[in-house]
Amino acid sequence: SQLQDLEASPQPTKKSLETTDVETDPQLQEESLETPDIDPSKCRTVVLIGRTGGGKSTCSNVIASGGVASGDPENQPFKESDGCASETKYINPKTIIVEWEGQQYKLKIVDTIGIGDTDLAHDEVLKRLAVACNECREGINAVFFVIAKRFTQEEADAWDVLWKVLFNSAISEYTTLIRTNFPRFMDHKAVQADEQSLRKQKGAATRVLSMVRKIIHVDNPPSSYQGWEETRATSWKILMTRLVLSDKVYKPPELDEVNDRISKHVTEKSASDEKVEQLMESMSKARDELEKARIQAAVAEQKEIAARAEIELVREMNQVLKERAASQSSTHTSAPSSSSGGSKGSKCSVM
Repeated sequence: SQLQDLEASPQPTKKSLETTDVETDPQLQEESLETPDIDPSKCRTVVLIGRTGGGKSTCSNVIASGGVASGDPENQPFKESDGCASETKYINPKTIIVEWEGQQYKLKIVDTIGIGDTDLAHDEVLKRLAVACNECREGINAVFFVIAKRFTQEEADAWDVLWKVLFNSAISEYTTLIRTNFPRFMDHKAVQADEQSLRKQKGAATRVLSMVRKIIHVDNPPSSYQGWEETRATSWKILMTRLVLSDKVYKPPELDEVNDRISKHVTEKSASDEKVEQLMESMSKARDELEKARIQAAVAEQKEIAARAEIELVREMNQVLKERAASQSSTHTSAPSSSSGGSKGSKCSVM
């Protein structure tokens, strides 16, 4: 478990050196800062992928912090987003040197544009992700797929793009699902329960977790939260432990090959989107027709109900009239004659 890994891991020391920012543009600048010679076995390249606003860039900042948190946004190497537009518009690699158990590790952190960025078209997002592949052409040790809560369809689609378009199925062996924004990440039972919950989730999660086996939990709260520095430092240890253990290297496809895949994917997606749009239009028409038929049926039903009610009312009125007529007839028949009564009275008085 991640807690066992953390307990067995050495206590890291403060970051000794951080490179200057190497924010790239579409042409992708090369890193220019000279760094100390590091044993190749102590070099790690990690790519962070996730949807916009899901904690990806915050996680990148925690890794880059070397365990020493900074609450000043100006001192954060990666811009963080809490909205629907990604702050990371281009591939943004940073290289840092950290000390771990008395040894120096060189970490290359590649923060990618957020999947689902509302400011960019789908094909443009893919092209910029392809630049990330090219940035890691010497090899990738780990892909951190960052999610904040339960899986969304958007994240499942992002995973499909990751292994089908940008890389291949082998990338799953190098991928770790990072469940961030999990305050109880040091509670083994809570972590275990959440992982079981994720794996039981149907639909979107099934596609990802059928390929990705490793899940770790962290929490990277903002500086406004009490105890945020200690929490982020502990999260850093967990993430760093995973990176130290990720000593195998995955070689991504050449950029030209990835661009060809992207073109094919975009073409297929456009055709698929067009079919979906046609299907949605047909469904909309069908719904309209169904609603129209439902209204007509409801109107006809109401008319039938009204007609039955009218017939019943007429029947009741006729019944009342019959009963009234019968009552009047009975009253008239049983009443005594006034003339015969008067005659008998006269005869009695004469006697």
